[in-house]
Amino acid sequence: MAIMFPNRLSDCVNASEGERLVYSFLNETARPDRDFLCWYTPEIQEKEADFIVFCRRHGLVVIEVKDWAIDQIQSANPSSFTLRISRKYEKRDNPLRQARGYVNSLMGALKDHQCFLSNDPFHVGQVKIPIGRLVAFPNIEKEEFCRRSLEGLIPLPSVFFKEDFEATSEIYRDTSGNKFHEKVCGVCKFPFEGLTEPEIGKLKASLWPEIRIDLPERKGM
Repeated sequence: MAIMFPNRLSDCVNASEGERLVYSFLNETARPDRDFLCWYTPEIQEKEADFIVFCRRHGLVVIEVKDWAIDQIQSANPSSFTLRISRKYEKRDNPLRQARGYVNSLMGALKDHQCFLSNDPFHVGQVKIPIGRLVAFPNIEKEEFCRRSLEGLIPLPSVFFKEDFEATSEIYRDTSGNKFHEKVCGVCKFPFEGLTEPEIGKLKASLWPEIRIDLPERKGM
């Protein structure tokens, strides 16, 4: 199983059904285990992405989860989707655009740490870790998504569909993890040389800070 932060969702009462499904999916399909770290709703510059996945070989990926059904989507454009919810029409950000906002926040947070910046003469001062983005639609099938021509707004390589989360999917059945790598890491845009273990430790501390409390030693009565 992948290394997950937190290591379970049972205490996260606000997690949606879709987020719980994606959490289990990442936990079970991100192989080999040591290659992946996965965070659920980490706070980045006062924003919370649904998931951030770090692959030691490819970089970081932000995953935005939407529990929408295809019939809820009334209209869409590159900026926003209009949904019908409880007989009302609500406008929501295009999920891929929303994910880009989290990518920008993540880049801003990483720039605060010199160890995450490139030394390449052509990219000095830029974040050296590739950061991609994906959208997960646990309740929408690929075929109905395409039937509505939504792939023009969110490209298919950037989407997990309902069938991807089923036990019979290629990703689930591929015990090597190659299919998962292809999907998740395919959105990382440039080659990645990896991070040292101390740098990975700093990344973990940045995305999921933990405070250790050393209690004073109690003396015997």
